[in-house]
Amino acid sequence: MRSATYKNFTGVNIVFAFAQAMVVPFLAPYLAQAGFSSGQIALMFTVFPFVNIIFLPLFGRIADNSSRRLIIRYGVLLELAALILYIIGGHWAVIVAARFFDAIASMTVTLIVLAKIEDCVSRECRGKDTGLSLSLAYLGQLLGPLAGGFLADYFFIRMPFITSALILLVLSFWLRPAGPGKAGRAKIKLPSLSWLSPLRSFWSHRALRGMGILGMVMHAANPAMQVFLPLLIVERLGMSYKAIGVAMFFQGITHVLQGVLGSWGDRIGHYKVVLTGTGAYALCLAGIFFAPNYAWLLVTLFILGFGSSMWNVGAWSLMSEIGEGERTEAQVVTSYMTIAKMGSLISFLLSAWLVSVFGISFIFLLNGAVIALGMSVALFYLRPGRPSPGEG
Repeated sequence: MRSATYKNFTGVNIVFAFAQAMVVPFLAPYLAQAGFSSGQIALMFTVFPFVNIIFLPLFGRIADNSSRRLIIRYGVLLELAALILYIIGGHWAVIVAARFFDAIASMTVTLIVLAKIEDCVSRECRGKDTGLSLSLAYLGQLLGPLAGGFLADYFFIRMPFITSALILLVLSFWLRPAGPGKAGRAKIKLPSLSWLSPLRSFWSHRALRGMGILGMVMHAANPAMQVFLPLLIVERLGMSYKAIGVAMFFQGITHVLQGVLGSWGDRIGHYKVVLTGTGAYALCLAGIFFAPNYAWLLVTLFILGFGSSMWNVGAWSLMSEIGEGERTEAQVVTSYMTIAKMGSLISFLLSAWLVSVFGISFIFLLNGAVIALGMSVALFYLRPGRPSPGEG
């Protein structure tokens, strides 16, 4: 029987994912409407991975030594601050500040909630229970773009941001300590902090090294999916904001099957699920390059969603098994995300130039090729029983 903590923090994940998903697909078109070019938007988005790279290893160490509920609440409040800045901002400096808060909040809440949930699941059912929680959370991510697209089309482009801020305000009150006694004990403990130490620990593990490589190439696709896919739908295909929401729905609907895919990983090995998912994701990214119309794009995104969901549940299950053994679940997931965001940062920096030279569609073909290359390298580290290069 699943614990109350598992259910409560799965609920937090659903609400936070919904609030974020109402905004994320519309941020690039919102900034474009404010007068920023595609290249400028891509450069402003580099703040997100850069901040994650600097701060996430420290938050992982803190979360393993402190009240995770308190860390999550502070993350929700930072996300609320980011939304307020998006709403009032028209200058690039305000948007950069919003991206700074957004970056810390988004990864802190998502990853620490995941670590909290992983505390509650057994090793035998890790893939199944993790997958079920991720599937339920993805319902929020699935419905958010539809709600955001409706609000943007029928009211105005800032309406999804305002609604999301109100939802997070309510969530922050729910996450308050239950009483004065608990509030007094809920303190953040600062362990001996080192930016490099958790990364070295992560990279020293053979399977985690493979996950780090895959994480970098998979996150290198973030500019394509977060910035250029919405712009492609609105500008090249001439569709409405609602069409962005529908596209995100098609991409995300298969993520509700993560419980089933996680059970599959429990039986055959999570690394097989990871590699199958990344392969499908790479092929479909390249397929977007050839998309002649919106219908083709929706079919491609639907299949891409299968790959994404397999990668997602397989990756978290594989890493949590390792982190549980050393009682460093939060440190493992935050260290992984730090390494993965290095791929995202490099990609955002290069994408601004690549789009200006080769056009938006080329980004999708290039990212598919990069993921395929990363898979060929990561295979040596992920396959059980096969020594990795440099190891005896």
